[in-house]
Amino acid sequence: MNLYIHIGIYKSGSSFLQHVCATQRQVLLNQGIYFPVSIEDPKMCKGLISKGNADGLEQALKKEDNQKIRTILMTWLNKARVEGVHNVLISAESLVHLFAIQSKIDLLTKIARAIGFNQLHIMGFFRDLAEHALSTYKHRAKSGKHEDYINWIKNEYETPELLKSLHSVVTSNSLNLNWTFRKFQKNSRLLIEGFFVDWIGIEAPNVQNKPIVNQSVTASELKMLHHLKLCYPFVQDFFVDDFKKIPLDRKADDKSWTDFLKGTFTNYLNKHEKDLNKLNLFFPVNESLSIGNHQDASAVIDEPVIQLSDYQISVMMRRIRFFESFFGKSIIVRRIFWHRLNTIIHIILRHEKL
Repeated sequence: MNLYIHIGIYKSGSSFLQHVCATQRQVLLNQGIYFPVSIEDPKMCKGLISKGNADGLEQALKKEDNQKIRTILMTWLNKARVEGVHNVLISAESLVHLFAIQSKIDLLTKIARAIGFNQLHIMGFFRDLAEHALSTYKHRAKSGKHEDYINWIKNEYETPELLKSLHSVVTSNSLNLNWTFRKFQKNSRLLIEGFFVDWIGIEAPNVQNKPIVNQSVTASELKMLHHLKLCYPFVQDFFVDDFKKIPLDRKADDKSWTDFLKGTFTNYLNKHEKDLNKLNLFFPVNESLSIGNHQDASAVIDEPVIQLSDYQISVMMRRIRFFESFFGKSIIVRRIFWHRLNTIIHIILRHEKL
């Protein structure tokens, strides 16, 4: 029995691949691959961001709960046997952090082999570091957090250290695992071929319509969201949803801000180039990762001007008018109240524990 584990990395096509697996489950089964049913199925089938289908495995590994890990793996194994196949496929990008810890991956491997998984195959798609940092920053900062992008890249962007730890685990490979690393490309066909054909070794599912997974905001919209948070606290999600629904062809060209952030991130990530080159030894020759476009690093020093189209501004103004109405203000007041109440409860509970 083979256990295939896709570990992401986040912001590298995981949600799309999970969508394909969840909606093409019978197609995979016909080719000998069991993709376990998950509590995340509704999200995966709709093409939304999900945790994947490794239900409970992350927490069990974190706690090193041997019995729980064994129960989860045995459930997958038995269901695969019932279906008459010899391959189980799991996709969960959160596992990349745990697989970068030697003790965690060793524990999982030993339990998996003890119950009947003879081979473990682990793969991940990765991106050039500055590009990945930009995508991750936009995703995490759209709630209004991390306005200081320099502090974020210096102190909170964890991927460089994660890749360094992952390299150490893969180099050791103490239990002879089958590792596969590929470079992410914004091309659904190449993603599908790299995942199903090259890695698993089966026919690629026929995906007719590619869902829009994790539609993002532009860098200028992100900057505007930070300003809006000051006037309309705790309702960032309304503005984010509005911006995400705007078609790309109705948004202003955001290249100046995008290049500025990529250049800034590149400057701070250059120190990780040697570590990245070490990891590149495990990638196909033509798919080596880099920090990014070093020309971007010499871009303008001052922040560019925010670029918003008339349509973006009109959408934003409609939402502002809504929050200036009685109903809109009542939403803000209610959210402020619940936020403060939760803060008080948290303080009380923490005090009781002490």
